[in-house]
Amino acid sequence: MNTRTLGSFTYKKSKRALDEVANAEFKGLCSIIKVTAYLMQKKTEITSLSLQKLLYYTQSMSAVFLLEPLFLNQSEAWVHGPVYREIYDLYNENTDYIMQYPDVEPFTDTETALIDSVVACFGCYDGDILRAFTHLEDPWLEARNGLSADARSNRKISIESISKFFSKVKDEYRMADHSDMRNYARDIFDRVCG
Repeated sequence: MNTRTLGSFTYKKSKRALDEVANAEFKGLCSIIKVTAYLMQKKTEITSLSLQKLLYYTQSMSAVFLLEPLFLNQSEAWVHGPVYREIYDLYNENTDYIMQYPDVEPFTDTETALIDSVVACFGCYDGDILRAFTHLEDPWLEARNGLSADARSNRKISIESISKFFSKVKDEYRMADHSDMRNYARDIFDRVCG
């Protein structure tokens, strides 16, 4: 066997795989920035804390109702709830960039309706309330297992954990579609404040 041919074949296969990963990561980052820009346009006064939780609930509801995540990025289990580090850093450095982000690929009608439902059901609560919501939910709790309440963490909250938990929520609250998440939001609000 000619080692030069094998080397060329292996190189091309490896390059193709790396290109696919790079494109997927770029697409994922574009998607989360696009969702972030949309959320910031829908809620003109939004704190970093609120934004992070709305991204988390958008991803959660997408996993359950669209059966796939809306973007590839995973949140981290920070002290104050799930955080998407890339957006945290970008929001704190340059919100103008996010707001001016070009809408390269518009959302589908279904994606738009889902994000709008998240804003309607969860966007009425401030960041502190949304943080308290996430502190009662399994994905964040499982990712922080064994950590003290104030311990810093970059542990990832897996999409599998999110899907598993919110699939149970969907069943428990008999959600036919994403517009039905309001009952869950009200119930968890009552648990936080009651």
